[in-house]
Amino acid sequence: MALLDHSGKILQTNSLFSFLLPAPDPQGRNIREILRKPEFVAALTREEEITVYLDPSWTGRGHLEVRLIPLAERKVLLLKDVTRIRQMEVSQRDFIANVSHELKTPLTAIAGYAETILEESQDEIISHSARVILKHSERLTKLIRNLLTLSSLKGHLLEEKILLEAVVLQSLEAVTSLAREKQIKLTFKGKGQVFLRGKEDLLVQALINILENAIKFSPPGSKVELTTETEGPWIKITIADQGPGIPEEAKERIFERFYQAGRDRRQGAGLGLAITKEIITVHGGCIWAENLPSGGAAFHIILPAIP
Repeated sequence: MALLDHSGKILQTNSLFSFLLPAPDPQGRNIREILRKPEFVAALTREEEITVYLDPSWTGRGHLEVRLIPLAERKVLLLKDVTRIRQMEVSQRDFIANVSHELKTPLTAIAGYAETILEESQDEIISHSARVILKHSERLTKLIRNLLTLSSLKGHLLEEKILLEAVVLQSLEAVTSLAREKQIKLTFKGKGQVFLRGKEDLLVQALINILENAIKFSPPGSKVELTTETEGPWIKITIADQGPGIPEEAKERIFERFYQAGRDRRQGAGLGLAITKEIITVHGGCIWAENLPSGGAAFHIILPAIP
């Protein structure tokens, strides 16, 4: 632990500080000299709370969690060794990857045979059975893909410069066919070139998950609207639908893994919104949902913008 003044100068440390973070004689130095991560320095300047993760290339030892907490006239820096947690996460990812690989091969074969039956069979009962097989094999394939995505996100900090509009347009393009099938109108409102740091394909996936959810639970002929705006150093993305809204008892749980809100939502595995939250969190943002007074639900995402 370390106590900093408003400028980032180290006023006091405990005995573990220099052991965890390679910083000889830290007292009196500015934390910017020791921890040069751009997102950390930016949060220090803006007087914001932030948590960053350092790998062995930074610490020379193990994985470290660094949390900055601004107080009235001081700042507190908390260090936590998360090496064992990272090792367990690697083991978990390896296990999921191995199991997923073993499952993908038979699922591909099952789907292939089901498609062949659909193409060649003249019997409606057999064709119906093949469609059911194909539908559920596709669902399991998507579940495996989602599990792989979810397991790979923890603790990663991603630093590519991305144009927000490109993320939005790719997301809308990906769900256009689904919207057309349900006669849902997609609209987008946003202006100006806004940039953020992150990984483009992950942010696209996060928006797709919410858009698919909005389309899925919206009545035919309704509208799903995506808007973007800047609020100081932040980007706000809102996706609003005209569906039935979110059950009151589900509002606090819809981002949990495998949770499904209501009987009519049991068609998936309950991972889409959990993955979305992980993606947004790893990009330094937050996400929440609310019911609109006019009906329907709105999902709000806040992400840090960059100049």
